[in-house]
Amino acid sequence: MKTAEKELREVLELKKAGKGNINYSIKAGAGGGKTTLLSKRICEQIVAGTPIEKFVVITYTNAAAAELRDKISDRLREVISSGKCAGDELKNAREALNSIELMQISTIHAFLLKILREYAFETGIVLDARMLEEEEDSERKERFFNNWYHKNFAEIQKFREDWTVTSQKSKKDNDYSRDVLKNMFFDIATVRGEIVYDVSDHSADFEKMAQDYVAAWLPKLVIFKNAVMANRPNDKKGNPKSLNKDPQIMVDCIAEVEGATTIGCTEAITLSKAVGIIKSTLEDGKSFYGAAGDNTPLLGVIPDVPDYELEWDFKTLYDKYLSWSQKSAKVVDYVCKMQKEYQKEIDQEAMFLSNDDILYRAKELLSTHPEVLDKLRETYSKMYVDEFQDTTGLQASLVNMLSEKVGAAGGTNDLQADKLIVVGDPKQSIYRFTGAEKAVYDSVDAMMAGMPASVAESVSLDTNFRSNKDVIDWVNNSFSKLMPTGYSPMDTDWTIAEKNALHGVYKYEPNLGMDANGKT
Repeated sequence: MKTAEKELREVLELKKAGKGNINYSIKAGAGGGKTTLLSKRICEQIVAGTPIEKFVVITYTNAAAAELRDKISDRLREVISSGKCAGDELKNAREALNSIELMQISTIHAFLLKILREYAFETGIVLDARMLEEEEDSERKERFFNNWYHKNFAEIQKFREDWTVTSQKSKKDNDYSRDVLKNMFFDIATVRGEIVYDVSDHSADFEKMAQDYVAAWLPKLVIFKNAVMANRPNDKKGNPKSLNKDPQIMVDCIAEVEGATTIGCTEAITLSKAVGIIKSTLEDGKSFYGAAGDNTPLLGVIPDVPDYELEWDFKTLYDKYLSWSQKSAKVVDYVCKMQKEYQKEIDQEAMFLSNDDILYRAKELLSTHPEVLDKLRETYSKMYVDEFQDTTGLQASLVNMLSEKVGAAGGTNDLQADKLIVVGDPKQSIYRFTGAEKAVYDSVDAMMAGMPASVAESVSLDTNFRSNKDVIDWVNNSFSKLMPTGYSPMDTDWTIAEKNALHGVYKYEPNLGMDANGKT
C-alpha cells in the first residue's frame, strides 16, 4: 500500500489525534476494506464517548447490516481485551458491546419506518405499521387496478382505439387493451405529483436534422457519383456502359438532391437511399458496374458508411409516433387519473407501507415539521451510509436534511461538524431500477469536495486487498475506457503467493443426486 493512502486510512480510522473529525465522501472499490474501516472508525468514536444511540448506519441489505454489526462487536471485544484502554474508555466499550443490538444499523427504509412510527400522530400511521414486501406491493397495485377496471369497464372501452396501435385483431382484443392500460398504470403508480408528457410538434427540429444530414453526406456523395460515372467500363463499341438498376438509382438520388433548391426531410430521405445502396452493394460484395465490373477505380472515393447509418427515416417515424402520442394523450390523462386515486388510497393506508410510501411520508414529515427535523438532527450525531452509489435522489436528500445543522432549512447542505460519512464505488452502481443514478452520487461527492477542508473532504481509497495484479490491471483497463474522466486506478495489496492463487476458468458441477425416476 502506498504511504499516502496508509496515512489517509489512519486518519479516517481516527488513529491520529486531532485528525479525521470532519465529514467525508469516501470512494472505495470492492475489496477495498471499507467495512473494516467503518467498523474501526465507529469503534473509535464509541470509545471516545459517543453513545451507540447517536449512530445511524445505513446499509443496503439486511445481510450487510448484520455483517457490520458483527465487525463492530468484534472490534469492541478487541479493544476491551487489548488492555490499551481504561477508565471511561473501557466503560464506554463495555456498555456499547452489551447493548450493541440497540445500535441503529439497517436499510434506509427500516430506519425511516422507525422514525415514522415514532411520529405516528404527525404521519397518520399506526404504531405497528409495517413495510410491504415487493410482492405484496405489486399485489396491492393489482387489486386496485382490477377493482378500477371492473368498476369503470364501460368508460374504459371508449379509449380502446386510442391506446391500441398494433394489428386489427389486437384492436378487438379486450385482454390486450387491458394489459396496455395495466402496464401504463404500473409504470406511474408510485410517481408523486403531476405527470408531464410532450405531444407538441417538433417538425422544425427534424427539418434541421435533415439539413445537417444532407450537409454532411452530399459533398462526398457527389464526388463518388462523379467518379462512378467517369469510370464506367466501355462496351464493345468503346462507349461507356449503362449502369445497372441500383447504381443508377443511387446516381439519380444524389443528382436530385444536388440540384434541389431547398433542403429538408424529403431531400434527406432521398439521399439516404443512395447511402443505403452503397452500404448494401459493399456488404454483398458486388461491383457498382455489375458482376463483371471492378470497384478498384473507386477505392479512393467510396464513402465510409458506419454500421448505424441506414435510411434516414426519422421523419417517417416521428410522424407516426407524434400521431400516436397525440391520439393517446387522453389515455395518458385517464391513467394519471387512476394514479391520483391510487395515491389517495394508499395515503389513507395506516398499516402497510411500501418502500416508496416510506420515503414519501418521511420527506413530507421532515419538510412540514421543522421541529421534528431538528429533533432528529440532535438525536443522531453520526450518520454513515454504505454503498452510497446505489442511493436514489430522494434518499440522498433525506440523508442530507438529517445531516444539516439544527435550524438550517432543508436542502442548504449546511452540514454539522463530523456528522456525515458516505462510502461508495461509482463502478458498482447496480440499483438503477430503483431510481439510483451515478449523478446522485457525483453531486453529493462534489458538494463535499467543494466544502472547506475543515468541514468536509472527498477522498479515494485505491488499494484492493482481495484480488491479484492481473485482475486489478483488467479492471483498470476496462473502467478507464468506460469512465474516461474521473476514474481513479486501483492498486493491489494482495499478499497471497502466486503459487497459491487460482488461475484459469473453473466450472462447478454440483452433485444433485437423482430421484426414483432417475431424474436430477
